[in-house]
Amino acid sequence: MRAALVGAYDLADLAAQGRAEITGDAGAFTELFGYLGDPDPDFAIVTP
Repeated sequence: MRAALVGAYDLADLAAQGRAEITGDAGAFTELFGYLGDPDPDFAIVTP
């Protein structure tokens, strides 16, 4: 599942490979990812 969250794999591809199981509305998961943007690699998690 982590591979789908970081965008390395499509959820449908993982399901086809048997690495993920989709129950319910798979479109809702895809819609959720549509709202997420790319992370900012320069984001300072810890500031001095």
